[in-house]
Amino acid sequence: MAVVDVPGWVAAHTGETCTPFAGHLIGEGVACQANIMANDMVWPRMLDAFATASGSLTARLLAALDAGEAAGGDVRGLRPAAVIVGVRGAVAVEAPDRAAVAD
Repeated sequence: MAVVDVPGWVAAHTGETCTPFAGHLIGEGVACQANIMANDMVWPRMLDAFATASGSLTARLLAALDAGEAAGGDVRGLRPAAVIVGVRGAVAVEAPDRAAVAD
């Protein structure tokens, strides 16, 4: 589990009894966690990709997901995901091929 609040405080925890390739890393204003991964390089690569990517928060999150997949990803294969980012009283929902805003 991980939480990043508005000022950028970060907290994360990976339980001791999780699967062998589960873990997390935290950075400045970011937490990256993974579970049931192919190896222990998935979440470090995700954090590095997020930190070095440019663009919107959503673009940086998607770069992290792509890097995690390239590093071996989830042992179960590709999994569905969604990105929801709060924007001034609305919720912006973006996917690689579309974007929508809902109140």
